[in-house]
Amino acid sequence: MTMPRARTLLVVIAGAVGALHATLASSAPRVEFLDPRDGAVVRQAEVRVTGRAEHDRPSAATFDVMLVIDVSGSTRVPVAAASSGVVIGGGLGDIFRMGGPTILDVEMTAAQRFVDAADRQSTRIGVVTFSEAHSAQGGATVEQPLTFDYAAVRAALSRIRSRTPNGGTDMVSGVRLAVRELRALGSAMSAPRPEAKKVALLMTDGFPTLPFPNQRQLDPRNVAVTLDAARVAGKAGIVMHTFCLGREALSAPVVCREAARITGGTYHPVQNPAEIVSLLPATRIAEVAVVSVRNATTGQMATTLDVAADGRFEADVPLAPGANRVVVHVPGAETASVIVHYQPDVKIEVERDPSRDVHIQVERPEPGR
Repeated sequence: MTMPRARTLLVVIAGAVGALHATLASSAPRVEFLDPRDGAVVRQAEVRVTGRAEHDRPSAATFDVMLVIDVSGSTRVPVAAASSGVVIGGGLGDIFRMGGPTILDVEMTAAQRFVDAADRQSTRIGVVTFSEAHSAQGGATVEQPLTFDYAAVRAALSRIRSRTPNGGTDMVSGVRLAVRELRALGSAMSAPRPEAKKVALLMTDGFPTLPFPNQRQLDPRNVAVTLDAARVAGKAGIVMHTFCLGREALSAPVVCREAARITGGTYHPVQNPAEIVSLLPATRIAEVAVVSVRNATTGQMATTLDVAADGRFEADVPLAPGANRVVVHVPGAETASVIVHYQPDVKIEVERDPSRDVHIQVERPEPGR
C-alpha cells in the first residue's frame, strides 16, 4: 500500500539581527539564496540551505556586547525536562532524575562558543547574570565588565557554571545593569567607549517573577517595569536580542518579544533549550550579526547552523513531506523565500493473500452432448 502524503507547511525563519539598524541605517541589506533553487524537489528529510545577506557598503563599526544570563533556580532543570513540558516547581526530585545537561549548562556553553566566534579586535564582551535580589542593588551581578580580554570572560563563565542556580527571575535588574555597563553610567565597572555600537544578548528560561514576587504566573507589574527598562535601553541606543528557552519561557513570552521589538532587536523562541548552543554563537556582530533558522511549525531549530562574518549562512533544515516554504528575513530587507518539495522515497510492496486467490474452472461439454 502507498503511504499518505501529508502537506505540512514548513516556515524557516532566518533572522539576521545584529546591530544593522544602528550601524547601517543608510544601506539596505540584501538577501540571496544560493541553494536550493526555488521549486526544488528533494528525497531526503533534511535540506542544506545556503545563502548570503549583505549590505551595499562595508562597515568598520566596533561593538560592545553584554551577555545577560538568567541564573535563577529553574536553570538547574535538565534540558530534557524544560523542553518536554514537565512542570517546573515542586517535585523537582523526579525532574532531576532525568539527568543530562541543565539549562545553565547550555547557556554557559552557548556563551563560551559566542566568545570563541567574536572578533577581539573590534568587540568588547561583558557578562551580567540575574536571579533573585540578595541586596538593595537588586538581583543582578556584573560577572565581567566589558573587556577585550576574552580569557577573563571565559573564566567568568566557568565560575558561573560552577555555582548552584537559585531564586526567582529578576529580569528587570539584569536589563538595568546591562544598560549601566554598556553606557558606563554612574558606578559602572566598564570603561566608556562611546563610539562602539551597544548590543545586549539576553537568555532566559522563564518570565519576570520580580520585583513583585509571583512564581506562578506573569504579574502585569513585573511586565511593566521590565519593559520600562527596555525602553531606557532603546533610548540609550542599545539593541537587545532575546532568547526564550523552553516551555516555561515560551508560555509567557511577552516581555522577551516586546523588549526586542522596543530596542530594534530580534526575539528568538527556542523550544528546545539545547539549541541555544548553536544559535547564540551564530550571532556575529558584523555586517549580518545572526542568522537563526527554525521550523516554525514544530518549533525545531536547524540541526546545524553556521554564519560567516561576511553574511554567508548555511543550515541543515528538517523538512516535512510536501511543500516547504523557506523564508529568510533580515531587518530592513525584503523577505526572500524559496519553495522546497520533500517527496520521500516510497516502497510499494504487494503481499499475496492465498485466502483471496480466485480459482476459475471452465466446464466443457462432454462429447455427444
